[in-house]
Amino acid sequence: GSYRDGTVSQSFVNHTLRVYALSNALKGFYPALKVFMPRDMRQYPDFPDLLPDVFISLKEGNKSLRFFLDVIPDNLPSKPLFQRITRYAEFFEEGGWDEMSNEYPTLLFIGETGATERRMRRIIKAALYKAE
Repeated sequence: GSYRDGTVSQSFVNHTLRVYALSNALKGFYPALKVFMPRDMRQYPDFPDLLPDVFISLKEGNKSLRFFLDVIPDNLPSKPLFQRITRYAEFFEEGGWDEMSNEYPTLLFIGETGATERRMRRIIKAALYKAE
């Protein structure tokens, strides 16, 4: 859904506001940063079906640094996070990014709290082990 959709939940609105606030803060540190929200990414066929919260691109000299950024709320169950990571891995393994670049974007997961970060580390390790 989009913010204008009257049927979205308050947690969706809160999550969207967190993502925008974080994106704006990053843009404050890196003015040349290009930020693409899901609405922007949907226009391009080269992104995974399960879109990241934000796609970030930063040009440093002759090199472009690219990131998929996801903000992980404290109340997100483990299963959706595990599925997100395995779907990213499948997307890259199946050549989904090959049209865009020969270098995959870095995956950035930001947890709301230290406890969420520790849980994310365990889940990411398990998902990557499964993907191998």
